[in-house]
Amino acid sequence: INNATIPVPPLIEQAEIATILSTWDRAIERVQRLIEAKQRQKKGLMQGLLTGRLRFPEFGEPANLKDEIPNGWRLLRLNQIGSLKAGGTPSTFVHQYWGGEIPWMNSGELNLKFVNSVNGRITESGMKNSNTSMIPRHSVLVGLAGQGETRGTVAVNEIPLCTNQSIAAIMPREGQACYLFLYYNLDSRYRELRRMSAGDGGRGGLTLSILGNLRIALPKLDEQIQIAQFLFLIDQNIKVLESKKQMLNHQKKGLMQKLLTGEIRVKVD
Repeated sequence: INNATIPVPPLIEQAEIATILSTWDRAIERVQRLIEAKQRQKKGLMQGLLTGRLRFPEFGEPANLKDEIPNGWRLLRLNQIGSLKAGGTPSTFVHQYWGGEIPWMNSGELNLKFVNSVNGRITESGMKNSNTSMIPRHSVLVGLAGQGETRGTVAVNEIPLCTNQSIAAIMPREGQACYLFLYYNLDSRYRELRRMSAGDGGRGGLTLSILGNLRIALPKLDEQIQIAQFLFLIDQNIKVLESKKQMLNHQKKGLMQKLLTGEIRVKVD
């Protein structure tokens, strides 16, 4: 470090450069505070809307007690409102199973949340000679196992795809459950899903049986849809703010490269 060389402008120009970059820092910080506020708002609304303690007025009165569900809601097991299946992995020793046209998702990609594309590709032969199968669009995906925090992570596939054995796909029954409602319900119960995992020392895994027996308070379909669309709108607002933050960071990085090397000079009086 002692031997590093630094291009140093006059002190007054240094101060002006620092002021410019600090302006970007403050803008980034303001956007980050807005993101955190939106995330807190979303968390509170999820806790209310997904349990019936907060309702849109047109659907009736909310529940008053913590473990109560509103009139018209039903407490059902997950396997009563959808079918569940896990995926599989074609043999990595058979070259003909890989590099085809079929999207194949691993559990690490659950962090995408709304999955529009995946890295893996398998062939028809690979799908037929393994336990994986095509999952229809708008299924709810749950991590059964995985490194770090993957187990219990929830996502939705926006395209038909196959998955590995560490992902469970929940396919809601048409007319009974809204896939987005199920997604937000399970996503809000991440810690609960982790605790339910089989095994000792937090190193176990979820199973289809554990997931299938999970109970969900389910309103009528039109209320499910309105709750899901409302929460999705908040997610979209957060996404816009995150894109704005990313843009500001990119702009700041470009300015730093130019201002701190003298490529662009600041005029000072």
